[in-house]
Amino acid sequence: MLIEVLKKARPDIDALALLRQQATLSGRKNPLLQLGSHVNPNPVLSTRIEPDFDAVLARHSAKRKKKKHRSHARSYADAGGWTIITAETPEQAKRLLDAFFTMKARQFRQAGIADPFAPAGIHGFFNEIFGSAAHQADKRFEIKALEVGGQLRSVIGKIISGRTQCVEFCSISQDELDNTSPGEFLFYEDMALSCQQNAEIYSFGIGDEPYKRHWCDIEEPAFDTVYGLTLNGKIYTQLFRLRMHVTRRVKHNPRLWALAKTIRAKLKR
Repeated sequence: MLIEVLKKARPDIDALALLRQQATLSGRKNPLLQLGSHVNPNPVLSTRIEPDFDAVLARHSAKRKKKKHRSHARSYADAGGWTIITAETPEQAKRLLDAFFTMKARQFRQAGIADPFAPAGIHGFFNEIFGSAAHQADKRFEIKALEVGGQLRSVIGKIISGRTQCVEFCSISQDELDNTSPGEFLFYEDMALSCQQNAEIYSFGIGDEPYKRHWCDIEEPAFDTVYGLTLNGKIYTQLFRLRMHVTRRVKHNPRLWALAKTIRAKLKR
């Protein structure tokens, strides 16, 4: 029924693409996977949260993490002091988002990746949802940052759904404090706070990165559904599936993935 209604209402659309879906939500199966789905090359990585943060740390090299965190805190104190900022007003949310967009754009340029936040309207969209949620006591969207010496050094944005906190985006500045892992420091502080907030799951979202593996003990698949509505759409669907198959093979081979990222960055430059 969904497909027939879509074809009738928008005959100009060639394909339906629903990417990075969950298989279930709140105990209900995702009916859209019936249209034909494939596992996304990137998993969703999360960790279980307990009221005692030390219990969470105990699963992930607690001694090393604590020592590293104390060392970086001393470095931040020497650099002018540090604080964790949680946006409580639309103006604060905009400041943190502006810093995030700047940091991330630089990171994408260096990696040879097109900036998904660059198109018109994207900044306004994020400012609207995080700005409107900033003053709410029971936030569904939350953005926070690590500030050291009066400068923002790392930013994370989260969606809070029930007792699950999901990091949807993050960024770090590239400056004289690079070697103090400001992103990791912010995650440490935020995860400790989430334990006090009675969270059950702290998710780093989709994507496989070493810093996520240092925390996570839950790995879940995400699913892509691509359904061709026209002849062009059906051709696109087959090409998309081929691309995802190649991507999955490359990402599951550490050497090939490292080589692919190097080539991508050089081609961009």
